[in-house]
Amino acid sequence: MGASAAAPDRAPDHFADLGLDRIVREVAAQDPAIAPLFRAPAPTSAAARYRQDLCRALRRDADLGAGVRRFCAGMATMRAARSNAERLRLRPERDAWFLDGARLYLTAVAGLRSTLAAVVDAPAAVRDLRGHLDALAKSPGHRALSDDAEDAAAQMDGVEYTVRIKKSDVRVGRYHGEPDYGTEVAAVFARFRVDGSTRRAEDVPVRPGLDGAEAAVLGAVTALYPDAFEALARFRARHDEYGDPTVIRADLEIRWYLGYLDFVG
Repeated sequence: MGASAAAPDRAPDHFADLGLDRIVREVAAQDPAIAPLFRAPAPTSAAARYRQDLCRALRRDADLGAGVRRFCAGMATMRAARSNAERLRLRPERDAWFLDGARLYLTAVAGLRSTLAAVVDAPAAVRDLRGHLDALAKSPGHRALSDDAEDAAAQMDGVEYTVRIKKSDVRVGRYHGEPDYGTEVAAVFARFRVDGSTRRAEDVPVRPGLDGAEAAVLGAVTALYPDAFEALARFRARHDEYGDPTVIRADLEIRWYLGYLDFVG
């Protein structure tokens, strides 16, 4: 989205003289990855105009601005999922986070493509990225990623199990339509509620990483559904390097533009 010269290892001397170093620190406080882009001058005046036209469109078109913000938020969530997929201890858990990240990436790309398709009187940067995303959506690699993610997710959706706990004895089995006692348990504990809240279990943020008991349950579930977890592992092996370089770069540059526009706005 506008070719850049390589960013210097450190800010030029004139940044401090003009106070630009303080501006960059403030703009990039919440997103340090965009800081180096401020140090890389546009290689040509045409590249500078290319960026300026996009910034004007982002300020003028509220739908475009909202759409690219959703894209960047989705990509940030994807990066967090990929981080979990790298650092967690248990392979099934790492593979599940990897699949989640891939699906978030696919959703973000599809959403951005839809956003750009609706832009009227689009600047060159939007037209270029729109054309790239249209070609990407039809590419064999992207379609395989989408199809395989859908298949792996469908197999994981079929993983249903029960946990029976009696003192220190914990037994995990396949679900065969047994009654769900969740409503009864919730009713018992409702009498102890002090704030009148009706918070649902699914409202609680997902915490990456399992304790010993949870890891033991996961091991048992993996043994009950080997095909589903093998499909999960195959998906990661097949798509370990997913992520189109142009999309990754566009995410970074859009965050850069939005960070600056928010600062001056």
